[in-house]
Amino acid sequence: MRMTPEQKKVLRPIFTSVAHHNRNVWWELKREIFDCGFQSQYQWALDFLQPAERALDKLPDADKTVLIAEWRHAHQDGFVRSDETVLGFYVGIVVEEIVRRARTAAYRTDSW
Repeated sequence: MRMTPEQKKVLRPIFTSVAHHNRNVWWELKREIFDCGFQSQYQWALDFLQPAERALDKLPDADKTVLIAEWRHAHQDGFVRSDETVLGFYVGIVVEEIVRRARTAAYRTDSW
């Protein structure tokens, strides 16, 4: 999903805090990416799901409202989803961004 500037503004601090919530998990994800190459899913990425959920839960209501409005604007498919469901979609978006960043970092790492 291509993020809007508003989504990026709200989510940027979450990407950073969740990615670095546990230094060892971050390094293991980078190592898995380096060793296995491109995969549709990485086992170590699953360790970022709960921290992403917690970070999104802690967002101020105003930021949650922005994310929900942006999602609904982009997905006018006729399905009515609860606010909680919409915010749940962002957990996956956060993890995807962390994997993208880890992929970049993995190939920049000189010494393992």
